[in-house]
Amino acid sequence: KKKLSGGSQRTLSVALSSLSLAELLIAQALYARRPRPVRTRLPERIQWEYAAKGGNESRWYPWGTDPIPTGFQDATAAYANYNCLGDGSPETDCALTDILPVGSKPAGMGKFGQLDLAGSMREWTLDSNKPYPASCDDCANLSEGAEKVVRGGDWSSASMYLASDVRLTNIPEMHYKFAGVRCARAR
Repeated sequence: KKKLSGGSQRTLSVALSSLSLAELLIAQALYARRPRPVRTRLPERIQWEYAAKGGNESRWYPWGTDPIPTGFQDATAAYANYNCLGDGSPETDCALTDILPVGSKPAGMGKFGQLDLAGSMREWTLDSNKPYPASCDDCANLSEGAEKVVRGGDWSSASMYLASDVRLTNIPEMHYKFAGVRCARAR
């Protein structure tokens, strides 16, 4: 879901075929930044959820509680790119033309200014899919070889996958046309 270099208005969300490719692109972004490199990485799933919920506001969706997405080509489609509604066609007409430029749904902006937290591309997180611990200082679960958590739903997802607390898993070595990345600043 990231803008590529140049900040073009026509920049499309980037579908990254596997997590290893996502990690490679983040590493390249780290060294390409000027004038001073900024260390970046994938967000931990709990960091992603904090951003999507608006911090302590516990928003149901990144934009708030209302409207609840209907899954149809109506006013709620202005908040997120999902259910194959991106190109304006009926939800039954799913095509790659449903993938829209980054930031095409500004009504769905999160509390901290993030765009496309819900819909467009599922976003890889750093974590493996394990239950959240009761309490911890560093909650990331970095188990090797496990399925990794993806968040946010995608351009072809049903509306239920847009909720801020929904998490799905993908196998890092598999190729997906609906998964992308959002960079987090490394600590």
